Amino acid sequence: MCTFSGEIHPHLHLGLPVSKAEGIKTSWQRSVLLVMAITLHNIPEGLAVGVAFGTLANNPEIGTLAGAIALTIGIGLQNFPEGTAVSVPLRREGFSRLKAFNYGQLSGIVEPIAAV
Repeated sequence: MCTFSGEIHPHLHLGLPVSKAEGIKTSWQRSVLLVMAITLHNIPEGLAVGVAFGTLANNPEIGTLAGAIALTIGIGLQNFPEGTAVSVPLRREGFSRLKAFNYGQLSGIVEPIAAV
């Protein structure tokens, strides 16, 4: 039996077919899984940026700053397709363009929070 959170959020255990997914059954269950997966994926990315800039306190060399900036730019650039990967399925499920776009943006808001 899953925890309370597991009973609400759709999820699939390793090795099981999609028909055995647990959680609340909705017509957009796969889209919710995708949004949650990308949002959770963004937390360690934010932590990586935070650590990169945090090392400047111990090692204030220009190479460290350049590396932190390069990492930030790289992660920022790859967030564009991630936002699209969230927005397009939501749009397909019937969300308005603005709502799908906003959810795509919100999936990435965890990064700056994790960076701090």
